[in-house]
Amino acid sequence: MSDFSNDFEIYSDALRLGEVVWNSVIKWDYSGKDLIGTKLVHAVDRLIAIIAEARNSSDYPEIRRSRRAACSCIAEAAFWLGAAERQKSISRKDARLLNVELESLHHRLSTHIKPPGPKTDPPASSK
Repeated sequence: MSDFSNDFEIYSDALRLGEVVWNSVIKWDYSGKDLIGTKLVHAVDRLIAIIAEARNSSDYPEIRRSRRAACSCIAEAAFWLGAAERQKSISRKDARLLNVELESLHHRLSTHIKPPGPKTDPPASSK
């Protein structure tokens, strides 16, 4: 079974993304930081925490739930990133670069965790 515990790279990339987001938001004006930046940073921080917790799990259903939660955090971060771009707190170029990173993480999370094997239905009982 493929799970987070085999891939430190996803976790490392999420940590790096968190640092980039933090270093960007810290430069914003007060209202941008307060209204949107805080929510963006929290979404990315939750993403990192979920990946960190899932790396320690060997239970496939728990890993699957973690993957879904991580993907939700990515969607939330993308939403707040778009809001920041519309509010001119972040440049279009920087927003696009961060979106590319978010999409890459989303793709890797979506394809990285696969079911342990083909799902088969139990044989029908004959009466």
